[in-house]
Amino acid sequence: MRRFPIGVVAAAALGLAALAVRLLHLDHLPIPLCAFRALTGIPCMSCGATRAFGRLARLDLPGALAFHPLATITALGIAAWGLVDLALFPWRRSLTLECTRRELAYLAWSFLALAIANWVYLLAVQR
Repeated sequence: MRRFPIGVVAAAALGLAALAVRLLHLDHLPIPLCAFRALTGIPCMSCGATRAFGRLARLDLPGALAFHPLATITALGIAAWGLVDLALFPWRRSLTLECTRRELAYLAWSFLALAIANWVYLLAVQR
């Protein structure tokens, strides 16, 4: 059974986004583009992600982690997923995740906890 290599598509989209950030210098704009931050004065949950992608595009992992740890780790996970799917493609295979409803709930709650922890970090360092 042939499975669609979603990881390859996701990694390619992520790579194009990082390339756009780098080529258009979106991580060096003189003004913040975050409406939440403009209204409240505090960073939103995704503040720093564009700058993190810019650092990843320059292969600056410590810099990317400093700007947005969760976006950086997620991007690296998607890149790894894409590489594995690409390696499995000749055998008409791809990675899949099968889990029960309970396991899916645990994953969702875990991601929410990580997102909140990441936001606390962003608030602490004022990204």
